[in-house]
Amino acid sequence: MKLFLIFAFAFALVPHIEALAEFRVETVMVSMRDGVKLATDVYRDDSVKQAPVVLMRTPYDRTKQKGLGERWVKAGYIFVSQDCRGTKASEGVMAPYNNEGQDGFDTIEWITRQTWCSGRVGDDGWFLCRRSAVASCSGEPAGFSCNCTTSDME
Repeated sequence: MKLFLIFAFAFALVPHIEALAEFRVETVMVSMRDGVKLATDVYRDDSVKQAPVVLMRTPYDRTKQKGLGERWVKAGYIFVSQDCRGTKASEGVMAPYNNEGQDGFDTIEWITRQTWCSGRVGDDGWFLCRRSAVASCSGEPAGFSCNCTTSDME
């Protein structure tokens, strides 16, 4: 059985939501401090008014995260997947690790301003996504709670 390596959340525990939770995906373009817009998918269950958010920023393709997004939503979280600057549907030029800290910081700040966010954000990722995640927390954005790595990727 494939399992997540669930990290020790600094989040409050979220009540279990039925495994059959319905979710939807909304794509938005999130503006960074320099005006560049990054393609961002928000996975959430409309019946959940507020929840902690798990963020994954990726240079690979945010649209390939449906299975992971569904798992997080079924566990009671909101999942946000974002194409890094200059990749896939995001604007700008890809310069690995050059903008990751600022873009991650700006994204976390955008998330915490959304009505569906409980005010707590953690991130998830592996390989370059992991490095993007670590850079995101370097500026200590408000609401940022923890880093984790998902294991047993499908």
